[in-house]
Amino acid sequence: MEKVKLPQGKKKSWISVPKQVVHDIYSPCNGEINPLNSLKDDVFSKGLLGDGLVIDCNDGVIRAPISGTMVLTTPYKHAYGIMNGTGSAVFVHVGTDSVKLEGYGLTSLVQKGQVVHQGDMIAKFDPKYIKQKGIDHRIVVLITRDSKHKITKKTSNKSVTYNDVLLELE
Repeated sequence: MEKVKLPQGKKKSWISVPKQVVHDIYSPCNGEINPLNSLKDDVFSKGLLGDGLVIDCNDGVIRAPISGTMVLTTPYKHAYGIMNGTGSAVFVHVGTDSVKLEGYGLTSLVQKGQVVHQGDMIAKFDPKYIKQKGIDHRIVVLITRDSKHKITKKTSNKSVTYNDVLLELE
């Protein structure tokens, strides 16, 4: 709740009104939810890049969690950034230390500057291959520190599908 000041002359000077949710961030994949602090990589687990959740993706398909423009793709196909028209920046990262794979086991389906819609496939990966290489294959979903909006609610579900609301922003 947020306090809003009423015009002068009213008996109550403050009232509480619910904050408006700007939009939802959807799960980019199917899987089990884990907190960021479950990761061994401090950059993610300590929230240095932003806040969010981790998904133990069980099918190797990653979809756009919001509609917007791809502002980040990488040559090694392991990280994606999407910015929408309201200034929300979502970062999706396949695994931790996955850059060591140099793109093997990963397929990018998008390019930087491309417009995507929520639910569009943006990448595929081979969870089994990544696990065999000793790399954490879970998907990190962050609202970056430079996003104009902040997380107000994280899903309480233990598992999600790609069309479930993962995070709510305001």
